[in-house]
Amino acid sequence: MAFAVSMLSGNKSTTVEKIVSEKNDISLGTIKEIIEGLPVIKVFKIEKPIGDVYEKTNQSLENAKYKRRMLLKLVYIVSEYTGSFVQVGLFFLGIYFAYNGYITLGVVIAFQQLMNYILGPIQSLPEYISKWRAARELIYKLEDLPSTSVINPGKYELSGSSCDIQMKGVCFGYEKDKD
Repeated sequence: MAFAVSMLSGNKSTTVEKIVSEKNDISLGTIKEIIEGLPVIKVFKIEKPIGDVYEKTNQSLENAKYKRRMLLKLVYIVSEYTGSFVQVGLFFLGIYFAYNGYITLGVVIAFQQLMNYILGPIQSLPEYISKWRAARELIYKLEDLPSTSVINPGKYELSGSSCDIQMKGVCFGYEKDKD
């Protein structure tokens, strides 16, 4: 049962982990651009629009991280419930055998204690398998990085960015009437 849970959640966790990685790249690129452009931002006094861009990017990243955490919690809860269901079912089966005289109550208790040691690691397998599958996709992403290295040193392009810094109502000169 634990393996079925990990197989069903593994593909979903891989997709969610890719999304978190992409959003993280976009967020870090946005932060880097904001830091590099800080003198321009201060000169033109566009802190509020830049703050809105940062807030939007950060909120998108945090939403993706939240979905990842919720998926991992769901995997954990389902694996715990299935393990508990198996343990309770075997306990009642042991009680049935003890009641009919096939085994003693001490054997049921000993068997139940052994089941704790066996089911504990099995219950944690779905979570570990799900995390492993998601990490594997990130490793593949890291393997592709050298092939997409920077051609011009000192110049970086933010690929996949969906937000641009826009300056509206900005004048590149001085007006005589204003300070």
